[in-house]
Amino acid sequence: MNCKDFLIWLQDRTIHNQPEDPEILAHINTCETCSRLYTIDNYLEACIQNSFSLQKLPDGLARKINRHIDQAFYSGQQSLGQPEEPTHQDLPVKK
Repeated sequence: MNCKDFLIWLQDRTIHNQPEDPEILAHINTCETCSRLYTIDNYLEACIQNSFSLQKLPDGLARKINRHIDQAFYSGQQSLGQPEEPTHQDLPVKK
C-alpha cells in the first residue's frame, strides 16, 4: 500500500470500531505521515462520538412528545376513526 491508497481508504472509511486490515496497519507502522493522519482521524471520530452522548430526559417528557406526535398524526387521519386527544398544551413554550 502507498500513501495515495491510504488516503483514499481513510476518506472512504465509515466504520471505526473494527480491527483494521493488516495492509493498513503495515502501512501506518512504516509511514509516519499516514500514521499521524490515522491517529488524528481516530481522535476526531472519538470527539464526534463523545459530543453525541446520551442525556436522560426529564420525567414524563418522552411521553409528552409521543402524545403530541400521535395527536398531530391522528388529527390528519380522522377518516380512520381515530379519536382526537384534547389540544391543551403541556409542553413548555418559549415566549
